[in-house]
Amino acid sequence: EDSGEIKAHDDEHAALKDRANLALGFSYIQQKETSDAVKYLKEIRLKGPFSNKALLGLGWAYNLAGDHRRALSAWRELVKRDAIDPAVQEALLAIPYSTDTVGAPGRALTEYEEAIKIYAQEQARLENVIEAVELGEIEKILRTDSRDLEILTPLEIKKASSAQSLPYLSHLLASYEFQTAYKNYRDL
Repeated sequence: EDSGEIKAHDDEHAALKDRANLALGFSYIQQKETSDAVKYLKEIRLKGPFSNKALLGLGWAYNLAGDHRRALSAWRELVKRDAIDPAVQEALLAIPYSTDTVGAPGRALTEYEEAIKIYAQEQARLENVIEAVELGEIEKILRTDSRDLEILTPLEIKKASSAQSLPYLSHLLASYEFQTAYKNYRDL
């Protein structure tokens, strides 16, 4: 049985299936076998943890096959999501590239300008997060009242973080590497 055809009975199995399909899809893109890439990338759930990468890959597979309209459709769905994600950021630049390819340079220019605005907003958000970290926000999170916790839960992170830094810090603080370092710190 193909790993992309695993029957998913729960969220964990569904995530494994999505991850396998993502790997297969990108492998087929590298081999320039776009129909196989599309087949596997379309199997990935639109609301799962790999959906952004799947939409990005689907756009590139269609683009590689010369179907720019479907590529744009996948990427336009992707850019509706949070710009903190690198796949969304890449799609912001892929859209005007593909728009120009289909012969609409005026619209492509407008889309590049929109991408620049979104990148500037993200840069400003990131600068605010850097300032918050420099002012001790991570230290505040690490010194929460829950000293008996082995790991930092999303609730603990949310309680201790400012709203503007939460998206960036929650990605960092939820990472395996950070949680391992935090556990070692707590053990010390």
